[in-house]
Amino acid sequence: LFAEIAEIRSGGTPTTSKPEYWVPEVNWGTAKDITECPTYKIWSTERRISKHGLKESAAQILPELTTVLIARGATTGGCRLLGKPMAMNQTCYGLVAKRDSDPRFLYYLVTNTYRQLRALAHGSVFETVIGDTLRNLNVNVPPPDEQRAIANILGALDDKIELNRRINETLEAIAQALFKSWFL
Repeated sequence: LFAEIAEIRSGGTPTTSKPEYWVPEVNWGTAKDITECPTYKIWSTERRISKHGLKESAAQILPELTTVLIARGATTGGCRLLGKPMAMNQTCYGLVAKRDSDPRFLYYLVTNTYRQLRALAHGSVFETVIGDTLRNLNVNVPPPDEQRAIANILGALDDKIELNRRINETLEAIAQALFKSWFL
């Protein structure tokens, strides 16, 4: 069962009626941040909350390498891996690998069960995956050594893709700067 390899944590949102909760101190992710993230790891968020807002809400800091799963809405089942600790809102679950599980393997497992998660989602207004449904999901989990081997191979490929994306962005910026210097 999924509950044997991951702890499922809910996100939260500080009340918007208190501006002091929205001082930008802590990255606070939403489904939009996850779906718009171009890489497999999320490093920053569009919105941030204060430490006080964090304390006064159900939001909590999730550790680095937590898999964040969109649990509600049109993008249910989408996920990213946290590149650094941050908080999430209630449309997301933080899936924290248990002691004997590899956190990167957990991310790839969740990514691979996307269709299954979409099929389990239900609701009349927004499709939702409920925590208990996720906890009781049957998944095939290899021993920890195999998890690490799988995660190392897939992680190396994703790291290379991310590096290539950054190189492309740098080359594009250089090309734009040259164009501007020549023609403007």
